Amino acid sequence: MVLESDFEKEVSSRRLTDSKVVELVRTYRRRIEESGWARNTRIVKMSRINAIVKRLYPHLYAEVLSFNVPDRQEKKNQIQERNEFNMNRLENRQEFSFKEIMSDIDTLKESEDYYKLIICIMLASGRRNAEVVAGGEFSPSKLPHHVIFSGQVKSREEKRDAYDIPVIGLTPQTLIRLLEKIRGMKNYNDKSNMFIASRTNAYINRAIVRVLDKPDRHCTSETIRCIYAFIAYRLYGNPKISEPAYCSKILGHKGSPNVFVNNYNRIFVSGIKSSLDTGEEETIEVLREELAKKDRENAFLKNEIASLKRQLNFNPKRLK
Repeated sequence: MVLESDFEKEVSSRRLTDSKVVELVRTYRRRIEESGWARNTRIVKMSRINAIVKRLYPHLYAEVLSFNVPDRQEKKNQIQERNEFNMNRLENRQEFSFKEIMSDIDTLKESEDYYKLIICIMLASGRRNAEVVAGGEFSPSKLPHHVIFSGQVKSREEKRDAYDIPVIGLTPQTLIRLLEKIRGMKNYNDKSNMFIASRTNAYINRAIVRVLDKPDRHCTSETIRCIYAFIAYRLYGNPKISEPAYCSKILGHKGSPNVFVNNYNRIFVSGIKSSLDTGEEETIEVLREELAKKDRENAFLKNEIASLKRQLNFNPKRLK
């Protein structure tokens, strides 16, 4: 704010004529335009100078504001450039294959590497890394192939209600089990999102590159959310609901689904099987989970019986 402070000193140091004030504003506008700062920075600085004029010379505010604002044509050009950029992304989407993503999830879930397990959960649930590491809460849902999620970051301090999200490539039971495993490896439960990001983002991004990058594409955590949303809609989306509306909902966006179109709909996943095709495999996985649970319960009961026998000095002859 050095420039704005200099301006305020000049206009408040002595009583200036109106023409001198307007001349100073024009001078500082030229300095801002020639500075090489980003457009948003230039707009902020010009707005601060306008505010100073309004406070010290309110009768000049309308006159100064008439020329000390970004040109309308410049705004139109910026909007046109952004629209062209978004159209280019939509026309040149990065391609992934469904088989590749499912294979990656299947491999990653067996890993003992902390960051690979995080990527596995991100692919399966579409959550941000901070939500996986500590912030998010995941619980069983009444909907098949879904979990109930809460604890969304980037909610602008507004507490969001829990909502159902689909799980891809894993059963909900496996997802929750892997989350418990991740949080048992490193405990960030009492840390802020800023602290978690500073400790994990660089490692996670490098792991994402190793897992998903290819010569013709560059992947980030946002790419993973794109992949998740694209697959989730085709496996579990309601045809009556548009893709942007559905994906915005499961990604936790509020407001217009245009956010999804502009920022997330820039990838394409080929060869996606329908939910009917994957249902049999997921049913088998659920049964395996149930059998494993029963085995653990039986082993626990056997240990309890053995312990009771030892405590009672069990003697079979006493039963006769």
